[in-house]
Amino acid sequence: SATENLLGFGDIYHFPIQESLTVGTVSANADFDSTALSPTDATVTVNTNKYVAFEIPFRTQRQSDVEIKEQYADAVGAAIADDTDGNLASTASNLDGATEFVGSSTSPTKFGKELAFQAMLLLSDLNVPVEGLSFFLPPIAFFEGLYQKDEWTAAHMTGMPKSVLTTGYKFPILGVPAYSTTKLATTDDAYRAILAHKEWQALVRQVKLDYYKESSLPAKRAAWLHFWETLYRYAETRANHA
Repeated sequence: SATENLLGFGDIYHFPIQESLTVGTVSANADFDSTALSPTDATVTVNTNKYVAFEIPFRTQRQSDVEIKEQYADAVGAAIADDTDGNLASTASNLDGATEFVGSSTSPTKFGKELAFQAMLLLSDLNVPVEGLSFFLPPIAFFEGLYQKDEWTAAHMTGMPKSVLTTGYKFPILGVPAYSTTKLATTDDAYRAILAHKEWQALVRQVKLDYYKESSLPAKRAAWLHFWETLYRYAETRANHA
């Protein structure tokens, strides 16, 4: 991800994509050919403007023994983060089912090592580095999938001091961390899961969540208006990395 203090609405951020280099053979006459590099980049246009706003009546604030705005500050951040995560997950709907899916949306199976290994093999065949990969799984993948398998839960099989069924620990899969999320889309009768590299998507946004406080008196309401906004954009930068 990238953050930039000076980004504004409509600004374009460029992510350079490194070319693959070729290896040649030096001839008996010491001749060789060089490769002319043609750098490319992925661009992200910052044009998603989101906000959270609410009013606190003057009377409510005066009669409260706490600062109401401060009570809701953490909730504002959580709401913005939740919305941002939803936008990230929605990008998964752009994945090409013919080449980037494993399993079947019309005849789904419970998530286990078979599907995990197929997904890993798909990205390994594309030379996507294991470092930087993550699984994003719906809760059902754990509770009706992995947690139903002894090899993922039993202490004597996992090398853990206690069963995963008592600790809730989420094991990496082939060294790849697995995260639970409710933001993933459904397809037909199936829940969608994602195995992705960190370079699959980019998040570009202003670092600061801007906050404004104004009186609502001009609108003939005896209240304070509290307004937070953020400016960002999620975009796919390496299509074959998920």
